[in-house]
Amino acid sequence: EPVDHDRLKSVKGAGIAEHNLPEYAVGKNVWASVMAYRTDSLKRVPKSWADFWNTDAFSGARSLQSAEVDLPELEFALLADGVPLDKLYPLDVDRAFASMSRIR
Repeated sequence: EPVDHDRLKSVKGAGIAEHNLPEYAVGKNVWASVMAYRTDSLKRVPKSWADFWNTDAFSGARSLQSAEVDLPELEFALLADGVPLDKLYPLDVDRAFASMSRIR
């Protein structure tokens, strides 16, 4: 059945983005993954996942989200390996893991 979003008290005025209010559902989970770095330890700023993967230009340890939660790193690994954003899906999982092995 289509959802009448106007009848849901918790939706009204909640600031839920329109794309999270499709005809047959209400989106409830929104998250983001960000690349963070220490400004006092880098001479230049990483601007892409390719930079994050570049251990020669950006030395030091890396940290990624726990695999127990999700694996957004697969997308990051493919972007770092040169896959264009509009060509990510379907994911080339073997290529993603090969890319991830370079920063292990």
